[in-house]
Amino acid sequence: LSAGSHTIRVVGSSATTWQWNLDKIILSTGSVRDSGLDTIAQELSLYPNPTTGIVSVGGLKKDMSYNISVFNVTGVQVSSAILSSGDSSFNIQQLSSGIYFVKIENAITGELESNSRIIRN
Repeated sequence: LSAGSHTIRVVGSSATTWQWNLDKIILSTGSVRDSGLDTIAQELSLYPNPTTGIVSVGGLKKDMSYNISVFNVTGVQVSSAILSSGDSSFNIQQLSSGIYFVKIENAITGELESNSRIIRN
């Protein structure tokens, strides 16, 4: 890449229903080593999405604990959970149908690991 404005185009097609979440895009003119990519948190995924209650988190480190906070669309925290070492799911069955935002933080350092959206059927 050279200095200046650039256009990036993402194109996808499918015969079935699909969804892309582009949460992190990093462009750099330096090498990967110089771009800071090694300090970015691992990619986490929530599934199934939509869900009827039990949400699994993919990509968690097995020896870590995580704080889970669930917020409604107005930003009010409506649920929380702690995933201890080895746990990989939490329950939002008590919530009504709708869209929620899930924040996952490292329980020891408080470092943000992921912000995601989930749909409760």
